[in-house]
Amino acid sequence: ERCWLDAEDGERFAFDCVFPDTGFDPDAPVVVLLTGLAPNQHWTAAAGFIADAAWHLCNRANMTVVVLIARGTMDTQVNKNL
Repeated sequence: ERCWLDAEDGERFAFDCVFPDTGFDPDAPVVVLLTGLAPNQHWTAAAGFIADAAWHLCNRANMTVVVLIARGTMDTQVNKNL
């Protein structure tokens, strides 16, 4: 699920929330994965470490995962401070 967070400098951060099949568990940790300078593809299509880690943490460890999308990648725009 793609969500957006407004930053103080007027930019917006995108992040994807990945929930286990059983839904959000408030007693389980929430893991934040930082993608860095990822390709323009969505992290699920590019596979690799981020997709594998998100799948494992959700399906094996029953944790919610938040994947922070670097500004300007994966169909996000950089609007200021260019």
